[in-house]
Amino acid sequence: MVRTEEILKTVPEQSTCTFRVICKDEAGIAVVPVSGYWDLTALDGTVIAYNQEITDLASTMYVTISGANTRILQDEARYGERLITFRFTYNSDRGNGLPLHKQIKFSVQNLKLIGYPLDVNIVDMIFTDDYLREVGVA
Repeated sequence: MVRTEEILKTVPEQSTCTFRVICKDEAGIAVVPVSGYWDLTALDGTVIAYNQEITDLASTMYVTISGANTRILQDEARYGERLITFRFTYNSDRGNGLPLHKQIKFSVQNLKLIGYPLDVNIVDMIFTDDYLREVGVA
């Protein structure tokens, strides 16, 4: 089972977010994986990005997401919660193609709902017909 880690920092909508991924084997020693992929979903299961290959494999990698991957989805008012799942395989003395998975939960902030100070001038004018009129008797 993958243990989900939560990052408390929010990512502004459609901005850039970089994750540092460090791969270690079962003994806690840094290892270069054989293959690596990442998936991005909303908490309700909506798939945003699937099976994205990581091509520059190293024991420490930086994976950057941005633009459409950090967009707000329909019906997300203030924040959208996301799960990014990293899937790697590595080789060790215990076998080849061993799985190494990590899942991180983070939030995307909806920038359209941020209020800015608004300077409003209101002028109240009333136009009336208050002029004296001639009163006549017929």
